[in-house]
Amino acid sequence: MPQRNLPIPPVKMIEFIDTISNYTDFEKKERFKNYKGYILLQERLYFLRGIDNKFNYISLGNPIEDRISTTQFKDLYDRKLVGGNGRAIYNAIFKSTEICPTCLLRGIDQVDHFLPKSKYPLYSVSPLNLVPICEKCNGVKSAKDANTFTFIHPYFHELNDLTWLKARIHIDSNIIGFNYFMDIPDTLENHIELEKVISEYLKALKLLPLYNSKASELHSNMQNIFRDMYDVGGKETVLALFKSFYKKGCKIGTSNSSEAVFYKALIDDD
Repeated sequence: MPQRNLPIPPVKMIEFIDTISNYTDFEKKERFKNYKGYILLQERLYFLRGIDNKFNYISLGNPIEDRISTTQFKDLYDRKLVGGNGRAIYNAIFKSTEICPTCLLRGIDQVDHFLPKSKYPLYSVSPLNLVPICEKCNGVKSAKDANTFTFIHPYFHELNDLTWLKARIHIDSNIIGFNYFMDIPDTLENHIELEKVISEYLKALKLLPLYNSKASELHSNMQNIFRDMYDVGGKETVLALFKSFYKKGCKIGTSNSSEAVFYKALIDDD
């Protein structure tokens, strides 16, 4: 699930729509011009739904299909945003982070329509609806809509200040392993809702097994360094190293990044 908030793109949809004046199809250009106000109003409603976390209130489909078809909206995205005047907007979103905000593990491979353009064509070219993502997370997310799956939007949902991901260390046949788990403080007013949403995302994206595997791999790669540091400076030196890497992991992602949780588990384990 998205664990890191990203800044809302500084560009607005109006800036992109204003670049399509070079459409060679005069009729199509005029249609977008005539419905510019309506499209911008829908983007404003999208913003308000994002703040309230009520994307399921956004209607599926294209209410102006008889004026601007779903195919024309898709064409606008493919030809004008990705492959035309709006490419700078696409690139800015793609480069807004180096780490996928969904898994906080892999790099960015593509830009995703948070609400899929096949089901919400009005938002095909809205910067608010375009988020950077890795290929694997996007493949799992696919074209699910907000009425059947609860998504967490990296531009709107505030989870940075909440530490909800933890890990336990276990030893099996002298091999150190890690078990990642969700731990939502029950003192939070909305802890039941958060548990449901986060649990659903972890399951859908199969993140906990992935984190367990990556943590074991990281420990295997780093154990000789840990051992050398212990031989040189003892337990306190190794602990200082863990704390340094933990802070780095938090800085790159959040306290819920798999790397930060890995080092927090080592710090807490005596």
